[in-house]
Amino acid sequence: MKQYRKRLNMLIQGFKEVYAIDARILYVLLIDGLVNAIFPFISLLFTSMILNQLIVEASFDKLIPIISMALGTGFLTTLISNGLRHYRETIRAIALDKKNVRLNKESMFMDYEYIENQKVHELRSHLEIAELTGGRGLYALFFIEGLIKQFVTLIISIVLISNLFLSRVANQSPFKFIDHPLIVVLFIATFILYFKYSSILYQKVMIILSKVMQEGEKGNNIFGFVLGQLFNYQSGKEIRVYHQQALYKKVFMDMGATANKASRSMEKSENKNTLILQSLIHVLLGIGFLFVALKMLGGAIDPGEIVIYTGAFSNFIMGFSEFSSNFSRILGNSELLEKYFEFMNLKDVKPVGTLPVEKRVDNEYELEVKDVSFKYPGTDEYALKNVNLKLSIGKKVAIVGMNGSGKTTLIKLLSRLYDPTEGEILLNGIDIKKYDYNEYLNLFSVVFQDFSLFSFDLAQNVAASTDYDEKNIHVALKQAGFSERYDKFKNGLKTSLYQDFDKDGVEISGGEAQKIAMARALYKDSPIIILDEPTAALDPISEFKIYANFNEIVGNKTAIYISHRLSSCRFCDEIIVFDKGKMIQRGGHDHLIKDLNGKYYELWNAQAQYYAEEEVEEWILT
Repeated sequence: MKQYRKRLNMLIQGFKEVYAIDARILYVLLIDGLVNAIFPFISLLFTSMILNQLIVEASFDKLIPIISMALGTGFLTTLISNGLRHYRETIRAIALDKKNVRLNKESMFMDYEYIENQKVHELRSHLEIAELTGGRGLYALFFIEGLIKQFVTLIISIVLISNLFLSRVANQSPFKFIDHPLIVVLFIATFILYFKYSSILYQKVMIILSKVMQEGEKGNNIFGFVLGQLFNYQSGKEIRVYHQQALYKKVFMDMGATANKASRSMEKSENKNTLILQSLIHVLLGIGFLFVALKMLGGAIDPGEIVIYTGAFSNFIMGFSEFSSNFSRILGNSELLEKYFEFMNLKDVKPVGTLPVEKRVDNEYELEVKDVSFKYPGTDEYALKNVNLKLSIGKKVAIVGMNGSGKTTLIKLLSRLYDPTEGEILLNGIDIKKYDYNEYLNLFSVVFQDFSLFSFDLAQNVAASTDYDEKNIHVALKQAGFSERYDKFKNGLKTSLYQDFDKDGVEISGGEAQKIAMARALYKDSPIIILDEPTAALDPISEFKIYANFNEIVGNKTAIYISHRLSSCRFCDEIIVFDKGKMIQRGGHDHLIKDLNGKYYELWNAQAQYYAEEEVEEWILT
C-alpha cells in the first residue's frame, strides 16, 4: 500500500509538471475524453428510442422526429469530435515541444560538470529511450484522453447496469428468479475473479515487456548513433573510403535479429494471454446479454432498451480491462517519472557568488592559483596536485606539457567550469567563488581545442548571439585572418555555415573554422584570452604563425596559450611546464632550454625532428 501511495504521489507530481508546461493540454484531454465517452451512449439512446417506436408504439408520426434528431445529433457529434481531435493534436504537439525545450534548457544551463558526467548522460538517454520504446515516462501523461474516456465510460455503464439490476421482473413471470440477490452476488464474484486473473496475466506481460525494453535500450542507443553517422556527411567519407558499409550492415542485422527475437517473445506471450482474456470477456458478455434478455422477457425493461443495456455491459466488461491495464501502465511510470525529476532537479554544485567584478579600463586583472588540487567527480585520481602560480597582468603565458598533464584541466578551473577540490583561485586577491558567476565569465575569451561552430550564419557564430555589432564582427574576422574567404561570401555575414539547414550554406576547412573561433574570442573583447590548442590540426609552422599574429592582436591583454608544440610558444613572456598534474618548471624559452635534465628540454628535443628549427628562426626574424 505504501508503494502504491508513492506511485500515486509521483503520478500527481507528473500531472503538475504537465500543467506547468502547458495547462491547456490537460483541459483539452479532459474535454476530449468526456465527449468521446458520452457520444456513443447518445447514439445508443436514439437507437433504443427508434426500436421502441417500431416495436411498442409503432407510431410513424413520432418516429420521424426521433430519426431526424438522431441524424442531426450524429452529424453534430461528428463535427465536434473531429474538431476536438484536430485541436487536441495541435495543442499536444505544442506542449511536447515545450517539454523538450524544458529538458534542453536544463541541459544548457546545468553546471558543466554534469555535461561531462556519464551518469547524467545515461539519465537523459534513459528518458529519451523511454519515449521511443512505448511512449513511457512524462511523455505518457500527454496521451491520457483514452484513459479519461474509459473512466467516464465505466461510470456511465455502472449507472445504467445498476438501473438494470434495480428494475423488477413481473411477479407472474417465469423469469422472476433473475431478480434474486444471489444473481447480483454471482455477477460481482465472477467479475472479481476475471479482474484478478486478468491482472495476473497483465503483470506477466509487463514483466516480459520490461525485460524486452531493458535489452533493447542498448540497441536503441546504438541505432541512434549509427543512424546519425549514416546521415552525417563528415563521417560519410570514412564509411566509403574504408568500406565500412559491411560493418554498419552487420550492426543493423544484429539489431534486427535482437529486435525480432524480442518481438517474437512478446507476441508469444501476448497472443496466449489475449486468447485467454478474450475467451473470458466473451463468456462474461454472453452472461450479461442473457441477463438483459431475461429482464426484457420478464417485462422489467422495454424491448428498445436492450440496446442500451447490452451496450452498457459490453462497454463495462471490455472497458474495465482496458482501463485497469492502462491505469496500471500510467501508474507504472513512477520510476521513469522519478528519473525525469531527478534530471530536472539536478542542483547546481558551484556557488554563483554575488560580488560584482570591478570594471577596469586598464585590464589589470591578476589571477592567482593557490595550493589548488583537483579530482574529477567520481574519480580518486588527482588531475592537478598542489598547483601554485600567478598569472601576471598583460603577460603572454604558454602552458605546455604532454597529453594528460593537466593543462586543459587548469583552464577549466580558471574559467569556472569546475571549482577546485582543494585550494582556491583568486582574482585580484579575492576568491573567484565570491564573484557573480556571469560577470566573472565575462572576463574570459576562450578558444578550446574542441571548439564548436554551428550551422547558423557567420555573424551569429562570431557573436555567439542573435544580437551583434556588424562593424566589430568585420574587425574580428579581419584580425583573425578570415577576410580573404569572407570576401567571397555572397550573403556576407548572413552566410550560413555548413548545409544542415541551408542549401546555400558554405563548407569551411578546419583552418578556416579555427580562424572563425578565434574571431569569436576577439569579438568578445575580454581582458583575459585563452587559447587551448585550437590549432592542433595544423603543422608546426602554420600554428606558430597564427599564434604570433594573434599575440600582436591581443595587445596589452593577458593571454594564456596551451600547446603541445613548443616551437609555437617561444614568443611568450613566460612558459609554464606541467607534468602529471603538477607544475614542474617555469621561465622563458632560453632559460628552460638550458636545463638539460628538465622536462622542457626533453619535450623540445623530442619534437625537434618534426620541424626545422631554422624555419622557425627565420619566421622570428621576419
